Amino acid sequence: MCTATSRRLTLRLDSFPHLNTIRHYLEGIRICFFLAVVGCGTKTPETGLTPGLEEGPLIELHKQISPAVVTIFSLNNQGQRVGLGSGFFISPDGVIATNNHVIEDAKKLKARSSNGSFFDIANVISTSPDADLALLKVDAIDVSYLELGESEAVSPGTKVVVLGSPEGLEQSISDGIISANRKEKESNKRILQFTAPVSPGSSGSPMLTLDGKVIGIVVAIQRSGQLLNWAIPVEYLKQLREAPPRASQFSMSDWEILRDDSEFSEVTSNWYALLDNLEDDEISELSDVVLSYSFGRQPELLPLLKSMSKKYRHNKLALLLYGLALRENGLLENAIDTFTEYVELDGNSGYGQYLLGELLRQRFINENESNPIGSRAYLVEAGDRLRDAVTSDPGLGAAWTELGLVYLEQEKYRPAMNAFRKSYECEDEYLRQNEETVRKLQQHDPDLKPDIRIYESYLFYGRSAEGAKDYKAAYNSYIQALSMPSADSRAYYRLAWLYEHLENYEAAGEIIIKGLIKYPQDPGLLQRAVFVSLWMNNPELARIYQRRLFSVDPESARKFESFILDTEMLLQHPHRY
Repeated sequence: MCTATSRRLTLRLDSFPHLNTIRHYLEGIRICFFLAVVGCGTKTPETGLTPGLEEGPLIELHKQISPAVVTIFSLNNQGQRVGLGSGFFISPDGVIATNNHVIEDAKKLKARSSNGSFFDIANVISTSPDADLALLKVDAIDVSYLELGESEAVSPGTKVVVLGSPEGLEQSISDGIISANRKEKESNKRILQFTAPVSPGSSGSPMLTLDGKVIGIVVAIQRSGQLLNWAIPVEYLKQLREAPPRASQFSMSDWEILRDDSEFSEVTSNWYALLDNLEDDEISELSDVVLSYSFGRQPELLPLLKSMSKKYRHNKLALLLYGLALRENGLLENAIDTFTEYVELDGNSGYGQYLLGELLRQRFINENESNPIGSRAYLVEAGDRLRDAVTSDPGLGAAWTELGLVYLEQEKYRPAMNAFRKSYECEDEYLRQNEETVRKLQQHDPDLKPDIRIYESYLFYGRSAEGAKDYKAAYNSYIQALSMPSADSRAYYRLAWLYEHLENYEAAGEIIIKGLIKYPQDPGLLQRAVFVSLWMNNPELARIYQRRLFSVDPESARKFESFILDTEMLLQHPHRY
C-alpha cells in the first residue's frame, strides 16, 4: 500500500513464481507497493556497530538505529509534496536506500532525519524497477548508517523489527517474526514474509534482526489478510550497490524540457550562452542552484542565491535567479532593487525590463488605496519599463499583457486593446512553434494549461473593448475565450456582465445558467444571477440565488437583502414609487 499521494502498484505472482504454491491463498489479491527503505545496524564511521544490541530491548534498539533512518518526501515542479516514504543510510558518505516507486514520479526529493534536519537529494545513484529499489545520495559526511546483514539463511520464527514512517508518523518501530523465506527454484527470486505491523508510508523501511542488521526492505502488504507483509531480501540491495551508477535524476538533460518553458526562457537561454564564459567550479555551482530553483523554488534557496549574486556579480544568471526567488516569495521591494541592478547590467534584456515593470505595477496596486495620487508614478514607470521590454523583444507576450494592464488601469482603452492583441498573437505563435516542448511539459505536469495566457489576453481584450465602447469586439473576444481549453467561470461572468450592461437581461440569464451548470458554487456568477433576476423584476428567483450565494459568500449575500426588499416593495406597491 502507499500513502494517499503515492501510486499503487501490484505485486504480480509471475514476478515471484514461488508464490504459486500458495495461489489458492493469494488468488485475486492485489498487493499494493508502499514506500520502503533498507536498513542495517546503526554504525558510526569511527566505531562501527554500536555494542549492546544483541537481544537488547526494543527501546534501546530504536535509540541506536533511528539516526540512520529518514523520511523521504517526493515533490512536484511547484515544490508541493506528492508522495512520502522511508529510507535509510547505508554508508557514512550519505548514500540512502529506498524503493524505486517512492521516487519514480518525483521532480525533486528531500529527506528528513530523526533530529528534524532536511537533506536535499543531490543525485539518484542507481535504480532497479524490477527489484523496486533505489539508491540516493545526499551531500553529507560522517552520517550514522546501517549495516547490511544476510537474508538467504534467515529462518521462519526469526524475530525482526521495522522502523519507518507509517501514515507519515516518523520513526515508528514495530516488531514481529519472519513467517517464511520463500524461493522459486526456476527464477531464483526470493521474498520475505513477515508479521511486524506496517502501514502506508512504511515503504522503504528497513527490516532488521535484533542484532541491528538489515535483512530486508519493506515493500508490500496484503490487505485481505492479517499481518501478511512482504520485504525484499537485502541481497538485491547489495547487488544494486555494486551496479554501475546512473546519471543524476536532475541532470543537464532536463534543460531540454526547461529550455523553452516561457517562465524560464530567459534563464535557460542565458544558461547556454554563459557556459563558455565560466570556470568549471562556477558551472557546477550555478547548475546545482538553477536546477534546484527550477524544480523546487523553495524559500531556503534565498540566502544561497543572495550570496551567489554577490559572488558572481558579472553573472546575469545568478542575479536573475535571485530576483525571481525574491519575486516568488513576495519580497517585492528587494526584487525591484535586484531587477533594477539586473537591467543596469544588461539594458537590452527585454525579459528583465518586463519583470521590473511587472513588479512596479504590483507596487502601484499595493499602495494605490492608501496613496492614490502618489502611487500613479509607479504605474507610469511600469509603463515605461514595459514599453522598453516590448521594444527589445517584440515577441515577449507576457510583457505585452503587463503593458495592456497598465493601459487598462490608466483608462487608455484603445492602446490596451492593441497590447492584448499583441499578447495573444505572441503566445499563439510560441505554442505553434514549440508543440513538442509543450507536449513534454504536459507529460511532466498533466495539469499544465499551455493556452492560459492566450485565454486571459482575450478576457483583458474584452474588458478594454468595453471601456472603448466597442461592444462587438468585446462580445467576439469573450466568445473566443469561452471556446478555449483553459476557459473558466471568468469568461461566463464577463459575457453576462456585457449583456447586462446592454440591458439584454434574458441573454445574460442564459449565459449565467450555462456558467452555473459548470461552476455551481462560483460566487461571481451567483452575484450576477441575483442582479439579473432583480433587473427582470423577479425577486423570487433572486432569493433562490441569494440562498445559494450564502453558502459560499455570506457577506456578499447579505448585501443583496436591501435590493431584494426594495424590488419586492416596488412590485407590491408600484404607485408609491
